[in-house]
Amino acid sequence: MVLIVASCSDFDEINTNPDASTKVPPQFLATELILTSTSSPNGKNLLQDNWLMKQSQFTEGAIGLVYNLIGTSDFEDYRSVIDAKKMVEIAENDNTMSEGELNTYKGLAAFFEASVLYDASMKLGDVPASEAFKGEEGLFTAGYDAQEDVFATILSLLESAADHFSKGEEIDADPIYNGKVELWERMVNSYMLRVLNMLSAKTTVKGINVQQKFEEVAQRNLIDSEDNSFQRSYSDKITAQYYPFNKNNNNFYIYPVMSSFIVDMLKKYQDYRLFYYADPAEALKANGEDSFDAYSGVDPVADFSVVVSESNAGLHSTFNDRYHLKPDGEPIKFVAYSETQFILAEAALRGWSTPETVEAHYANAIKAAMEFTAKHTSAEYSHGVTIDEAYINTYLSGEASLSNAGNNNEKLKMIMEQKYIASFIQLRWNSFFDYRRTGLPELPINPATNLNPVPDKMPSRWRYTDSEYSENKEAVEEALKRQFGGVDSNNELMWLLK
Repeated sequence: MVLIVASCSDFDEINTNPDASTKVPPQFLATELILTSTSSPNGKNLLQDNWLMKQSQFTEGAIGLVYNLIGTSDFEDYRSVIDAKKMVEIAENDNTMSEGELNTYKGLAAFFEASVLYDASMKLGDVPASEAFKGEEGLFTAGYDAQEDVFATILSLLESAADHFSKGEEIDADPIYNGKVELWERMVNSYMLRVLNMLSAKTTVKGINVQQKFEEVAQRNLIDSEDNSFQRSYSDKITAQYYPFNKNNNNFYIYPVMSSFIVDMLKKYQDYRLFYYADPAEALKANGEDSFDAYSGVDPVADFSVVVSESNAGLHSTFNDRYHLKPDGEPIKFVAYSETQFILAEAALRGWSTPETVEAHYANAIKAAMEFTAKHTSAEYSHGVTIDEAYINTYLSGEASLSNAGNNNEKLKMIMEQKYIASFIQLRWNSFFDYRRTGLPELPINPATNLNPVPDKMPSRWRYTDSEYSENKEAVEEALKRQFGGVDSNNELMWLLK
């Protein structure tokens, strides 16, 4: 017995596999974080933003988001920030790590934290920031920071990320930019313009002059082409890497129907992207697949029985088959060159200093967005219609020309409509945040079908998740009192919108 006990006394040694690593290298965490930050829901949930922004309807059943029921939002993404902090900690303790590589890891961590805080605050308002991510220090119930403070933290983190990337070196852990640190720096600067544009109604944020900061960042290196957008590409080689709406990973591809709101907008501009986004309606195919008359959209806010009846009769266009048949689909963008150019066009319209004119940024954005769609739509899915340089030039001098607008309000409407068209199944929730800020494009609202408690309005925010009331009740209730007089509803106006 003594011999047996003695031989089994070092359980750590016994349970350690000599052929496996006992440490997680920072590269593993970096790759996982980058993939997590560019992941999209599979199947029908890919279309959530599409539904809320009235770009499509869904005939499987009445969808709450289509009718403006947006519910709650949680803090699950905060977990990735903890991983990012651990990644930096491991990198700092790695004696083989160069200073440049360490800067890259610090840049990644700062960007991930900023983007998580931004997404949470844009949906909810006040969120935990200064006391968040401190579980290892024994702080398990974080207080909520005022939204202005959260945005000041976001801007500080983005500045830190840009600075670290400017001094960074390539790391072997990057499935998006293949270690090209310059592209990360450009992306972070473009992301900062997005944040500052959302703050454009504010003069200052905790002492930061919003216009001056925007103008300074606008002169930096920004995303310089749609190919260099922060985006996830998909593969036709491995099923697990197929486009999220591909039918091999998705049983819902038969249900989407284009909305009249976006179809009519595309027709107004004689926009060939209609042929790349949609298929002809069954009942209108005789008009020819290359004719605008073959395409129709259902009223997205009609009673669901009407939606089903008209769709079953073949009166309206479904999504283009490429969305469920083409395994590699198209890249899904999270921060895009075209988006950045639209932001610069809007800023220039406000009179802010930008690298080019309103018209130039607007044209850059439309050209890039159209070329992106054309590049990722093969001829078999384009319905005999071609988007090429000649067409784009004609488009920009036609109905879509800013010269057709009589004043700046009309120009802004055109900029936001073009940004909206380019957002089709792209830039998740960004169009909604733009709409909430500008009221553009002017979405249809039907009080008879609207599930928002205020029937003549779109909702303005998500509510806090139920788990916060059970696990962090004092903090969330204090945040509600500070913001909304204690009311947690989908129609309260957060600081950003006041």
